[in-house]
Amino acid sequence: MKCESCGGNLSLEDVVCPHCDALNEHAVQHIRDMNKYRREFQGTQKEVQEVARNHSGIMVRVVAVCILIVLIVVGFILNEELYSIHGDMIERKAIKNAEQNMEMLDRYIEEGDYSAFNVFFSYTGVNTYSGPYEKYNRLRSATMHYANIYGSIMRLKKVDEYGTRETILKSIGDDMSYFYRFFQKDDYYYVEESDWQYPYICDIEDRIKALLITYMGVTREDVQNFREMTTAERNLVIEESCLDEE
Repeated sequence: MKCESCGGNLSLEDVVCPHCDALNEHAVQHIRDMNKYRREFQGTQKEVQEVARNHSGIMVRVVAVCILIVLIVVGFILNEELYSIHGDMIERKAIKNAEQNMEMLDRYIEEGDYSAFNVFFSYTGVNTYSGPYEKYNRLRSATMHYANIYGSIMRLKKVDEYGTRETILKSIGDDMSYFYRFFQKDDYYYVEESDWQYPYICDIEDRIKALLITYMGVTREDVQNFREMTTAERNLVIEESCLDEE
């Protein structure tokens, strides 16, 4: 560009003409514009950096939460898998040792140790619907209900610790109802008198009656009629006897 005063050559960086010392208005305006743009750029850059820092913090937290969720899900899946694997290992071992285990189970039955018999199946979780342990299916169910009834009766002594009186009585009634299915001819779980399990289930029934008489005040007359009673009638007898005991 040319100086307006002397016609000498100028650049936008020359505030005054190097030839005649005249003020270069174009250079002054250029420098003013550049300073303005520089200030605007620095301001915008600062805003961008602040936004980036804020978003970076949010992203870090989001990523951390996502990682935590993934770890929880993976841990849950692994726990379920390990539990399943452990159960399968125990069951396979029980099946492998079926002959030896059944000798032990038969001894428990003959000795009337129904708790030990029930614990074996509770611990191993072996299937009694098929396979080598199928013959124990109904007796296994009977011992389980007996254990539940016994446990519920004991919990009645500490109602505040183990739930309300109503829920415990309902649990007893439910297990009693399931247990007496063994004597109902039209039921899947019915056990005929000729079945080898029948005398043991009757023995368990006598033990349940003894528990009700001893700890809940049910009369001998009432328990002797339990087989003929409906579920509602049995529950009513148990509840009324429990109230009398109080």
